[in-house]
Amino acid sequence: MELYILRNGEAGSHAADISREFHRSLSEAGRDEVEGVARWLAGQGVRFDVIATSPLPRARETAEIVADAVDYDSKILDWKALEPGVGTLSLIGHLTEFFKIQNVLLIGHEPELSKMISLLIAGHHHCGIHLQRAGLCKLRRVTFYDMPAGELHWLLSPDQMAVVTNDPRRRAIPASR
Repeated sequence: MELYILRNGEAGSHAADISREFHRSLSEAGRDEVEGVARWLAGQGVRFDVIATSPLPRARETAEIVADAVDYDSKILDWKALEPGVGTLSLIGHLTEFFKIQNVLLIGHEPELSKMISLLIAGHHHCGIHLQRAGLCKLRRVTFYDMPAGELHWLLSPDQMAVVTNDPRRRAIPASR
C-alpha cells in the first residue's frame, strides 16, 4: 500500500467551547493552502483508490478540494477513527481493512497523524514528526502483517509543494508555524 497522509488546512479561530471546536471550517488561507497542495498532487499525476477523512468540516472540505483536483470519482469515506483524540491504534485498526488497496489518502488532525506516521516508520509514537497544516506525507510499502510498518518516502509542507510548482498564488508563510 502507498499511504498518503494529509493534515487539514488552516481553520478559523480556535473555539473556547470544545463542542464548537469540532465545527470549524477552513479559513480562506487554509482553502488556499489546500488548493495549492491539490494542484501539486494533480501535477504529480497522483491518483487515489480510497480517500478517507475525518468527518470534521475542515477535514471534509480538504478532502473535497483534493478529490476534485485529482479527478477522484468514488465516495469520500468519513472515518470517526480520523477524528481528534480517537487514537492511533484505532486508526491503524481501521486502516488494516484496506490493506489490499494500492493508493490511500487519509485526511485528519494532529497529533494523531504524526503519531501514526511515527508508529509506521519506527514502531513507536515518538519520532519527532510534526505534520504542518496542509502538510503531506507519503509512506511506501505499508504493511500490517506482524506489526504495522512502512517506509517514509516524503514529508512536505505546503510551501515546499508551492516552490516545486512555482505557484504564484501562494503567499509566504512565516517559518514560526
